[in-house]
Amino acid sequence: SAKATATSITAGAMTAAGSLKKMLTPVLAIGAAATYLGFTFEGAMQRVRTGAGASQGEVDRMSKAILEMAHTAAGAGQSPVKLAQALYYLESAGYRGEKALKMLSAAAVNASTTGADLTEVTKTLAAARKVDIAGAETETKAMGTLNAIVGAGMMNLGDLTGALSTGILPAAKAVGITLPQVGAALDTMTIAGVPAQQAATKLTATFLRMLSPTGAAAKGLKALGINS
Repeated sequence: SAKATATSITAGAMTAAGSLKKMLTPVLAIGAAATYLGFTFEGAMQRVRTGAGASQGEVDRMSKAILEMAHTAAGAGQSPVKLAQALYYLESAGYRGEKALKMLSAAAVNASTTGADLTEVTKTLAAARKVDIAGAETETKAMGTLNAIVGAGMMNLGDLTGALSTGILPAAKAVGITLPQVGAALDTMTIAGVPAQQAATKLTATFLRMLSPTGAAAKGLKALGINS
């Protein structure tokens, strides 16, 4: 009968659904475990090895150091997981061991003091220190200058991180411009309503033109006492 047929179809659908659930449960569990691993200390530290190129020995040493840091003033109240996630960007930039820990501590103290995100602070600090531009010779000096730039302009630390990603610092260093001078230019432009990353792109293009100026531009720079 039609009723029996409908019952049979329903039963078949329920059986199929049950089988599908059994098949998908292990897959979903694996996905959930992988996602969770990324939010655990061990998972974050293994990312330093697989994604940042650190050796397992480096990971083991840094794991111990970060767990200790999290319970001292050097960690500034940041959790081991957040410290490990931020460390990834320092290790990716080539910083290892004690140097990476000093930079991580400077970023942690700044993040806790300003309320900024630790990862964003770390990425910005790493960008400034890696270029070794004047005004960023030490972790402390670089962090102070970066804070001053954010405070004086119309931007937050995330905006500044995006601005530095344009390559503005290497270009500025090549023409003898310091980090405070770059910051002053960014501050002026952002206060005028230009987004930080757009301002940085324009400034980078200007600095690059200074490296290879046209004849007229070269004469103008020479008149200002600047040899191209």
